[in-house]
Order: sequence, then C-alpha cells, then structure tokens
Amino acid sequence: MLQLQPDEKSEENEEKLTANVFFLGAVTAIVCVAFSLARLVMAIVAALLIGGFYAESIFRGIDLIRKEYSDWEHEILITFVN
Repeated sequence: MLQLQPDEKSEENEEKLTANVFFLGAVTAIVCVAFSLARLVMAIVAALLIGGFYAESIFRGIDLIRKEYSDWEHEILITFVN
C-alpha cells in the first residue's frame, strides 16, 4: 500500500499559505475598521453641519424676536410718554 509522507516543501507551503491567510484577514480587518471610522467621522461632520444650520436659524429667530420686542417696547414707551 502506498503511503504519502509529507515532505518539508509541502509543510513549508502550508505555513506560507497559513501566514498569507492570516495576513489577508488582518488587512481586511484594518480596512473594515478604517471604513467604519471614516463613516463615523462623516456622520459627526454631517451632524455638526446640520446642527450649525439649525443653530443659525434659531439664533436668527431669537434676533428677530428681540428686534420685534424692542420695537414694541419702544412704541409702548412713546405711547405712555405722550
């Protein structure tokens, strides 16, 4: 009966293949983490931009209310003084 004995070359090739698989797995994991971090950064930037837009709108509204209140207050003072 024929029995195959693993030679040194096949063991060496198996070790290289295992090392390559681990290397590719590590590279894939790093790329996935990098894309996840990039998406997180983009989400944070988008939230800041949207928040800035809404904050600007809110502050404009507050300024308009202050201006209206100031005009109204001025009219009341003129009415009472006269």
